[in-house]
Amino acid sequence: MAEKDYHEIRKNCPVYSTLKIMGKRWSFDIMAELICNGDKRRYNELLRALVFVTPKVLSQRLKELESNGLIQRKVYPDETPVKVEYLLTQKGKELKKTISEIIEWGNKWSVETPHENNCELCKNWRKEHGMHYKGYR
Repeated sequence: MAEKDYHEIRKNCPVYSTLKIMGKRWSFDIMAELICNGDKRRYNELLRALVFVTPKVLSQRLKELESNGLIQRKVYPDETPVKVEYLLTQKGKELKKTISEIIEWGNKWSVETPHENNCELCKNWRKEHGMHYKGYR
């Protein structure tokens, strides 16, 4: 089967459609960061939190998530410098249950130390390793 035929056949499959959006590198991480740590974040907050993402890729993924209706880019033009926030849309907020279930599955089957819903393990890892990591910035 040709690659084009495969994508054409799968385009109406909800699993394929979801994985096409969320399966791109950093898309899930961005959504999890917004869901677990407040429904809105500024670009630099996301860049600091997602330690290994490059600025270019973060910008690309934010645009893709916005075009797919999962996040909204809100600009405050009256502020100096201009303030920009990324907020979860209703569609994006509906991923909370799915991400919580993934955390539960991971706690049960894939890690020795359970992940907390408030992401303390991720926060601690970033404090210990990420904030001082200079390889990508």
